[in-house]
Amino acid sequence: MYFSILLAFALVTLAISFTYFYMFSRRQERFMKFWGFSWVAYSFSLLFLIIFINTGSDFLLEIRKVVDMFNILLLLFGVFAFMHVAIPTYWYRFSLYMILLAGICMIYRLDLLSYYLPISLFQIATAMVICYNVARYWSVASVEKYVATVVFFMWGVAKALLSIMELYYTPIFNLYMTEIMLSNILNFCILTIYVQYTRQEAGLTEHLYQTVVENASDAIFYYRLTPYHAFAYVTPSVEAITGYSPKMFYEAPRLYVHLVKEKYLDGIEDIFNGKIQHDEGQVVEIIKKNGESFWGEIKATVITGTSKKPAAVEGILRDITVMKSAQLEQIQAKHSRDLLLSYISHELRTPVTSIAGYLTALEDGVIHEEGEVKEAMEIITSKTLILKKLIDDLDQLSKLETHQFSFEFMTCTVKELVDHLLSEYFLQLRTSGLSASIKYSRRELDGHWLVADEARISQVFSNLLSNAIKYSDQDSTLSIVFKIDETEDVFVTSVTNTGRGISRKDLPYVFDRFYRAAPAAPEEKSPGRGLGLTISKEIIKSHGGMIFAESIEGKSTTFTFTIPLYKEDSNGTGKNISS
Repeated sequence: MYFSILLAFALVTLAISFTYFYMFSRRQERFMKFWGFSWVAYSFSLLFLIIFINTGSDFLLEIRKVVDMFNILLLLFGVFAFMHVAIPTYWYRFSLYMILLAGICMIYRLDLLSYYLPISLFQIATAMVICYNVARYWSVASVEKYVATVVFFMWGVAKALLSIMELYYTPIFNLYMTEIMLSNILNFCILTIYVQYTRQEAGLTEHLYQTVVENASDAIFYYRLTPYHAFAYVTPSVEAITGYSPKMFYEAPRLYVHLVKEKYLDGIEDIFNGKIQHDEGQVVEIIKKNGESFWGEIKATVITGTSKKPAAVEGILRDITVMKSAQLEQIQAKHSRDLLLSYISHELRTPVTSIAGYLTALEDGVIHEEGEVKEAMEIITSKTLILKKLIDDLDQLSKLETHQFSFEFMTCTVKELVDHLLSEYFLQLRTSGLSASIKYSRRELDGHWLVADEARISQVFSNLLSNAIKYSDQDSTLSIVFKIDETEDVFVTSVTNTGRGISRKDLPYVFDRFYRAAPAAPEEKSPGRGLGLTISKEIIKSHGGMIFAESIEGKSTTFTFTIPLYKEDSNGTGKNISS
């Protein structure tokens, strides 16, 4: 009878140990691995006991005692693993000492009490350490901690004392049944601890997931396809991205239709109907609730059901406006660079071809008469100066656009700047053949200051004046106005000419590099290289001002630039009012 009961319980204990190993394989928790080995040791302990009952050999009891020692020791290792603490190395040394002591006792055939007593004390000490660590360091509920402390203590002390009582207590079966009962209580306690630990881990994981999801800048969604279409989950971040709350998505399964423009609708329908490849992404222009738009990327994954048909779609909506804008700017920059190279090639080809042709003619003697040679050299010189001017303009524009151009900013009065511009270009106005109307009030300009590079502002004024003279009708009037705009706190300069004007089609592009409107007639003068206005725009931009053009087709064109006024603040430090 004893044999059958103990054998059955040994097999049950071994099955429990395999259950612990299975739990370990599922979650890779080290404490379950140690506790699994602990119950493997206890199973062997019971098998040695069964064999002892049938043979009566004390050697089997001695081995059983060593195995019991490892049973409680592995429980201790599991406690350390549960705390995520490295096992102190001295426990390995203690174990080795106890094994050596057991070996000495067996070799010299000492009595069982001399053999059992030190190992039992070691078991009790180990149980006390287990209880101390459980009570102080385990992060479980108070009730579970208290129960675990009591059960571990009962098992460690009882195993030590019961083995000694076996030597003197006659009804041994009662001792074995007590041991079996305690082992069942311990197993139940371990399973309870595991379940509680699993719940805590699941709760922590859920909390961390919820924290990450709710604080994510991207919108995460789960869209159900069966048995009906609906948003099963949408993160709160969707409201910051789209302006629509998660509740609106739950109530309107097809709200996504209102998020995109019509040209992206087919692609979005494919995503929310599960007609996409795994992790397929799509970049679309998203329309917010307030009507604003941004570039968004939707990456979605189709989840299939048991019938291998799409059951749901989970995905992420991400705002990629910055990245998309950078990409578009890069494309535009490449286009501008290619266009610039094309324009430069075209601009250089004409004068270079002309110079090369005249030089070849001179070298071959085709042009040999003194008058012809002089005329050819004048043309070569003119074309060379054109090339130099083009190269200088390109160099200046490149430095302006990359902020490498050095300005000589100085404070000056508006009146001083106006006097400088009028005195410098007075002769050009007189020889232009046009009458000039110059309007400004010295009283109005008086007392206002600027921070400006006079040479660069003079360059801008020269460009505007030259263009105005070039495209004016004969015997017409140039109008030049200098004034202070008190509302905007800026100094305003405008140049107006009477002529055919700039077409509405060309007007938005007059400040672009190399942009030139087509001549109105074949005999019209060359419209220039298309760099002067671009350079002017960059110069005024560097001064914190604005430059723009207005035109009435067939009548007049006005170019205007502004520069912020400079005033001292209450601390005595200066600042540009409009900058």
